[in-house]
Amino acid sequence: KTKLLDQVKSLASQNYSSLTEWKKAEEQFQVQDTEWRKIGPVPRAQSNAIWAEFLEAKKQFFKHRNRIYKEQQARYAEGLKAKMALIEEAEALKDSTQWKETVEKIKALQQRWKASPPVDRKRSDALWNRFRAACDAFFEAKKGWFDGQSDREQANLQQKQAVISELEQSTPETEADAQTLLSELQKNGKPSATCP
Repeated sequence: KTKLLDQVKSLASQNYSSLTEWKKAEEQFQVQDTEWRKIGPVPRAQSNAIWAEFLEAKKQFFKHRNRIYKEQQARYAEGLKAKMALIEEAEALKDSTQWKETVEKIKALQQRWKASPPVDRKRSDALWNRFRAACDAFFEAKKGWFDGQSDREQANLQQKQAVISELEQSTPETEADAQTLLSELQKNGKPSATCP
């Protein structure tokens, strides 16, 4: 039992940095704990002392788990706060029509999302889906606007062609009449609009 006690003390004295590391050590601890029980009793004079040392080592071993768990919960809380801020920023941008600037901002948000601390598995998917939905809403609106761009340009082209046709058919008698006609056609025809 003293040999097993030394092994348990060794496990208890390690400084585990993650639950994964601790769980691997826990598997070893469980094997040693089972062996401890299989060995059976030791002489009564040493029984209480060795049992007390074993329990103390076991207590220290499980304190590591509690410490790691608290640290992980703190990281998860930090991650939740960061991800919620990113979600709010993305949701604020989703209706923007400043396409170029907003694309850059959303790409930056996506990079910050990747770099932000993790959250617990229960919340991870829901947070990601909410963030993704805001980003997707913007990109879908952008796509819809640019898909409709061709139709708007064709309508502008038809308006401009109508203005040109009307100018060609008109025969103003003076330069002032020509300027007046041109001004009216410009007001109605929006000649500055984009064409294909």
